[in-house]
Amino acid sequence: MRSLTLILSCCLVFAACSDVPATEPTPSVPIVTPPVAPPVLSDPNPSLPPVDIAPVPEPQPDPPMPLPLPDIRPPVVAIQVIETAVTAGDTVTVHVEAADDTAVRSVELRQGNSVLAVQVGDKLDYSLKTSTAGTLTLTAIAFDSAGNMSTSEPVLVTVAALPALPSATELAQQAISIQLPTQDGQPSVRHPDVHHFSQPWNGYEYWMAFTPYPGPERENPSIVASRDGVHWEVPTGATGSEIVTLAMTRAADYQYASDTDLVLTPANTLRVYYRTAQTKTGIAREGIWMTESSDGRAWSSPRELLTVVSAPPADKKSPYAYVLSPAVVIGPDGLWRMWSVNRYDLPGRVELRTSVDGLTWSAPIVTSYEGNVPWHPDVIYRAGQYVMLMQEATQKLMVLTSKDGISWRKEKGLEFPYFPLEYFNEAHYRSSLVPGEKPGYWDVYLSGYKSGSLDSRLVLLKNLHLTR
Repeated sequence: MRSLTLILSCCLVFAACSDVPATEPTPSVPIVTPPVAPPVLSDPNPSLPPVDIAPVPEPQPDPPMPLPLPDIRPPVVAIQVIETAVTAGDTVTVHVEAADDTAVRSVELRQGNSVLAVQVGDKLDYSLKTSTAGTLTLTAIAFDSAGNMSTSEPVLVTVAALPALPSATELAQQAISIQLPTQDGQPSVRHPDVHHFSQPWNGYEYWMAFTPYPGPERENPSIVASRDGVHWEVPTGATGSEIVTLAMTRAADYQYASDTDLVLTPANTLRVYYRTAQTKTGIAREGIWMTESSDGRAWSSPRELLTVVSAPPADKKSPYAYVLSPAVVIGPDGLWRMWSVNRYDLPGRVELRTSVDGLTWSAPIVTSYEGNVPWHPDVIYRAGQYVMLMQEATQKLMVLTSKDGISWRKEKGLEFPYFPLEYFNEAHYRSSLVPGEKPGYWDVYLSGYKSGSLDSRLVLLKNLHLTR
C-alpha cells in the first residue's frame, strides 16, 4: 500500500512539471576563468616572516691537494758522558740522543774520525774502554728519514796515565832522610803517622806521631812537629817528644805501646790512638788507647777504649796479634772508622769497627782484603775513596783502595820495591800516607829496617802517583 502511495506521489510531481511553458533559448556567453594564483606555502610558525628557500648550487669538484714541502731541517743530536776525567783502563759510559721534526733514522758515535757505533733510531748507548793516556774527542751524528744530518758539539774525555811507582833506583835517588828527636836521643824509629794542615795548627803545618824502636822500653808513643815536612822538632813549649811513658803502660799491666795513629777531631783537637800488648802471663791481651791534645803540648791521661783477651793459637805463630796497627779515619758521613789487623787465624784478616765519637766502638766486621798477609795499615780518605798503605808480614808495602772501606782492591803495580839505600833494601815497615799537591799524588813517610838488628829509619818520598 505504501509503495503504491509513493508511486502516485511521483506521478503527480511529474505532471506538475509538465505544465511549465517553454521559453526561447538564451544565447551562449563565453565563460572567462580568472587566473589562479600559485599556492602560498603556509609557515608552521605564523609569527615569523616567510623564509625564502635559495636554490641548491650544483656540486663542484674538490680542489687539488697542495704538494708537501721538502724536509730540509736537520735533526738535533747531543752526547752525554758521565765521567770526563778517567784513568787508562777505565770504561767511559756514553749516551747519545737525537730528535727531529719528522723522524730520526739513525745515530752514530765517533772518536775523532773513527766510527765507534751505529744505531737505528734516535738513541745510542756505548761503553768505551780506555787503554792509554791522552784526550779523546767524542762526537755524534744523527740522520733523519730525508737524509738530513747534523753533528753534536764535541765532548773531550781526559785519560790519565795509570798510577805507577818509580824504579828502585829512582826511589833511592829521591828519598829524603828524616831525622826525629827521640826522648833518649837514639835515631831508630818506627810507626810514623803524619797529618798535614793547609794552615798551621798551633804553629806547625805538619804533625807526626811515632814510636822509637826497637825495645819495649823505647816503644812509647811520641809527637813531633814540622813547618816543611822535612825538618822535625819537639813542639815549642813541650817538655819532650814522648807523650805516653813506659811507666803509664806498665801501670796498666801492659808490656809496651806501639802502632800510633794521628787524627784531627771535629773539635780541632789532635788524638793519638795506639795499641798496647801483654804476653808475659801466656794469655794474649791487647788494648786500643787514646790520648788527646788541644795544642800538641799538653796531652790527656791515656784512656783504654778497647780490650781484647784471648788464648794464644795452638801453632804459636802469632800469640798476640788481634788488634794490630789501628788506623782511624772520620768518613765523609761523620762516622768514625777504625781498621786493624787480626792475625789469630793466619794469614790474618783486616777488621773494621765504627763509632759515632771515636771512643765507643762497635764489634768488628771482616773486610774483603785483596792482599796476602796483612800486618800494619795506614788509611786516608780522599777524593771519594779510602786509600790504604799496607805493610804486609812479607815486609812489603802495597796500595789498596776502597769505595766503602769494606771491599779493598789491590792496585796493580803499586808494591813498593826494596831500593838500594841502607835500611830500605831489606824490609819495609808501617808507613804513612799524606795527600800530595795533585789529585792521585801522595807523599809517603816510609819506614825501613835492617832485618838483623831491627834498627829502623824513615825517609820521605814526595809526589808519588799512587791512586787514580
